[in-house]
Amino acid sequence: MLPAHRNILVLRYYADLPTREIVQLLDAPEGTVKNRLHAAQAVRRARLRQGEAIWHDPIDRPGGGPVAAGPRHDR
Repeated sequence: MLPAHRNILVLRYYADLPTREIVQLLDAPEGTVKNRLHAAQAVRRARLRQGEAIWHDPIDRPGGGPVAAGPRHDR
């Protein structure tokens, strides 16, 4: 997963930030943020369907180790 996509997912789902706040934090156009979020979700979805871990390298994720995380059901 590209670092830009991973960062968007972390901000959106781990930090639980709305798109507008991500736009401000990254100083990027709203369309770019939405596009990256959509692309990152597609990669995540495809990997989960294939049974792959989303984070392949312990450096990729805080706390280390691979994790196959599913969608949040509290939204």
